[in-house]
Amino acid sequence: MATKRKKVLFVIVEGESDGHLFYEELARKYTKELVVIRAYKGDIFTDLDQRGVEIRERIRQFFLKRMGELRLNDFLGILHFSDTDGAFVTDDKIQVDPNQDRNVLYKVNGIFVNSIEQQEKMQFRNKVKKDNTHVVRFIDSISYNKVKIPYRLFYLSQHLEHVVFDELNVLLHEKQKKIITFLKTVGTQPTVHNLLISQLPPLPANVLNKHVESWKFIDHGDHSLQRYTNAILMYEFIDQLLIK
Repeated sequence: MATKRKKVLFVIVEGESDGHLFYEELARKYTKELVVIRAYKGDIFTDLDQRGVEIRERIRQFFLKRMGELRLNDFLGILHFSDTDGAFVTDDKIQVDPNQDRNVLYKVNGIFVNSIEQQEKMQFRNKVKKDNTHVVRFIDSISYNKVKIPYRLFYLSQHLEHVVFDELNVLLHEKQKKIITFLKTVGTQPTVHNLLISQLPPLPANVLNKHVESWKFIDHGDHSLQRYTNAILMYEFIDQLLIK
C-alpha cells in the first residue's frame, strides 16, 4: 500500500504569541506523518499599506508569497486566526478619557482612548476590520490558477491573552513570554483544547453550522469586547479535510 503523502497546514496568526500557541497545539494533535504545520504572522485585515486591495486578494497574496517551493496541491488548507479587538462594537463604545496614560485601553465594556484624534483613528480601524472580516468570515476557499485551497477564519476575542489568561492590555514584550511559560506548563496535555472549548460562545443546541452561528454571535452587541473564541472548531475543520 502506498504511503499517504503528508499535507501542509498553512496557519495565519496576528502575533508571535498566537503562532507559538497554535503551532504547538496543532503539532500535539496532528502527527508529522499526516500534517506539516507552517505558521506566519500578519494582521491582514487592518494593513493600511494595502488599502484598495480586496481582502481575498490580500489573503491570496500573503499565502502565495510564503509557499516557497511547494505546490498548491501540497496544502491541506489555510487556518486564519484574527483578534476581534472590539472591532464590531458601535462607535459610541469608543470613549475618550483624557486622563489615561496609554493611547488605547481595552475593557470588556468599551475601548477607551485619550484624545479625540485617537477616537477617530479607532473608529476608522474598527470599520476597516469589520468590513474586511465580513467579506471572508464565511468563505470556504482561496483560489489560484483554478485550484481551491480550503480556508477557514476563526476569531479570538478580544485577543489571545484575553482568551487564555483573561487579561487585557498585555504589553507586547510580555505576550510571548507568557505564552511560552504557559505551553511549558501544559506540556503535551490537551489543556489548550479544553480551554478553547470553554470559551466557545453559547450557541443553540440544535444549531446546524456552529462556525456561522459563532460569527453571528461575536458580531452582536458588545460580544467582540468579551472573552470568546470559536477556535475550538478548527479541529473539526482539519479532521474533515484529512478524510477527503
